[in-house]
Amino acid sequence: SIGSSDGGAITTDSGTNNTTVQNASTTTEAILIQSTGVVATADEGIHLHSTNATSTNAIHLEADDGGIAITNAGAAKDIVIDSTAGSVLITGSESIADAVAVLADGGTASTLTIKNTAGTATGAIEINASAGTTGTLTIDSAATADEALLIRNTGVVAGSNDGIHLHSTAATSSQAIHIDADAGGMLMDAAGNADDISITAADGSVNITGSEDAAAAITLLADGGTSSTLTVTNSAGTSNAAIDINASAAGASTAVHIQSAGT
Repeated sequence: SIGSSDGGAITTDSGTNNTTVQNASTTTEAILIQSTGVVATADEGIHLHSTNATSTNAIHLEADDGGIAITNAGAAKDIVIDSTAGSVLITGSESIADAVAVLADGGTASTLTIKNTAGTATGAIEINASAGTTGTLTIDSAATADEALLIRNTGVVAGSNDGIHLHSTAATSSQAIHIDADAGGMLMDAAGNADDISITAADGSVNITGSEDAAAAITLLADGGTSSTLTVTNSAGTSNAAIDINASAAGASTAVHIQSAGT
């Protein structure tokens, strides 16, 4: 036991040699560094400080056979990892699910936030599954409330082109971007005044298919007011079928019905 009965400092100095603390005990807390006299307002209870080492391992915590736990039992006391002039790198090299897990489990009001307060680049926050062609990225919410999974951009000014941008740079299939609702419907809504929803295929086609066996399986509706119009336009086609409306169900009594309720 090494202690100071009068509350004074204890200094261990090995000069330019190494200082080794070793214990062969197999019990819990075989080596315990403990500060019991820190008052509530003190900044540092235990301070590990490397003053001259410049390597990436200036302070090195290593467990050959077990894990490493950093635990704070104080109520509303945080664990802060801060690299004021460098980066913070967290790597999990085990080949299992949850190799790196960031978990908030304090209660129903707890949140988990990933925030970049200074970066302005296009990759200010980047989540990348880049393992060859098999790595995938899954964002999953088990909540049953409205907006169980919400992707929102609140900082876009009126003149910006892209508020939220989904971009597939290399996929070449017909489902390079795939939005799928297994059990419910899908709604695209632009609530801004005079803001449009535009669907454009610059070098391909736009195909809309309604497979439900019901009336109004596909509905194009303009209901903005008495001045609203609905326009189907082909501005480049010159063939006889530049616009083709066709009810072609073979063997059925089919017709194209165009009706106006105007007087």
